[in-house]
Amino acid sequence: MSTGNLIEFRRERARDSTVRPVWVFTKKDTAKRKNAADPLKDPRDIQRVSQWFLTHGDVRDNLLFILGINTGFRCGDLLKFRVGHLLNDDGSYRDEVRFVEQKTGKTRRFFLNEAIMDAADLFLEELNNTEGGVDLNAYLFRSRSWTDSPVYYE
Repeated sequence: MSTGNLIEFRRERARDSTVRPVWVFTKKDTAKRKNAADPLKDPRDIQRVSQWFLTHGDVRDNLLFILGINTGFRCGDLLKFRVGHLLNDDGSYRDEVRFVEQKTGKTRRFFLNEAIMDAADLFLEELNNTEGGVDLNAYLFRSRSWTDSPVYYE
């Protein structure tokens, strides 16, 4: 566990219990490759994936999915997000998020939309309840077996 200061997550927005993702799609004709996966293009499919995570109680992976769908960051970049990228020191959401991409070294900025904040609400409430607060310096997507390291992928 991180040794940083814990803050209390405050939800100051009224919302219903469903996560409402927002998507922007462009049509691209791609050549089919052997074992290629088709992208999720239908908003209903994306909603089904999100609901599957929620019905299985996996709010962490739901946030990972929603953040990835809405921002377009690579998986390795998403895993480097820290709680402080989304929250201010007072526990409220940031208006704008700036993040340096690992592969390109470019700083990207994006605004938190309702879908991301709804998914983050569920996840941060769970962290708040299980850990007694939210550490701004902690990885957002921590490994379940090692509490102070990000999820690892190959």
